[in-house]
Amino acid sequence: MDLSSYRLSDEAMLEANRGNLIQAIKLAHTETGLGLKEAKELVDNYVAGAPVFVPSAAAANSSLSSAVISAAENGKLIEAIKILRAETGLGLKESKDAVEAYLSQSTKQRPRSQTFAKNEGSQWGNIILIALLFAGLVAAVLALSGKL
Repeated sequence: MDLSSYRLSDEAMLEANRGNLIQAIKLAHTETGLGLKEAKELVDNYVAGAPVFVPSAAAANSSLSSAVISAAENGKLIEAIKILRAETGLGLKESKDAVEAYLSQSTKQRPRSQTFAKNEGSQWGNIILIALLFAGLVAAVLALSGKL
């Protein structure tokens, strides 16, 4: 049977990477509708290095640990990727793709107040700084002209 159109879910891949092959086969069986023999073959192909399914943003959101999420959201992408690889056994590309997928999805889902605080809060600080500098300049001009 040609299994090239079937892909393991991120959960099944994680179980396979952890060495829980029976659990990975069960997941593949229920998620794809394949028979047990075909599901085992699919998992065996994955373990042997067949092309892998890159987790979607939704799957990445549900499978990343708090340590990975914290590092990613604090801009420590390399650290997040290293943690994910250590936790799951995923390859470098798959880990990078999962972290990037999480970040792109979490940016879309972030409430407006958090987006404001992260992206626009520093703009208000710049505006206030410019206003203070302008006020100081006006005061200096008035003081030099003797009107203050």
